[in-house]
Amino acid sequence: MRIFDPNVYDGSDWKEAFFDEAPSFAQWMGDWASGADLWKAMYGDEGPVTRFLAERASRR
Repeated sequence: MRIFDPNVYDGSDWKEAFFDEAPSFAQWMGDWASGADLWKAMYGDEGPVTRFLAERASRR
């Protein structure tokens, strides 16, 4: 399963605004139902969106 975050778009390539979140919808629902913090998984310190933005900032 992938998520789309339009706030990541910086005018260069829309594909950078898509991130893998779970191998399947069933896995994502299972994680959610088990109480996983899905926001933290994507945007926490080790989340893929946060890492991508940090790497992009370091290249500038």
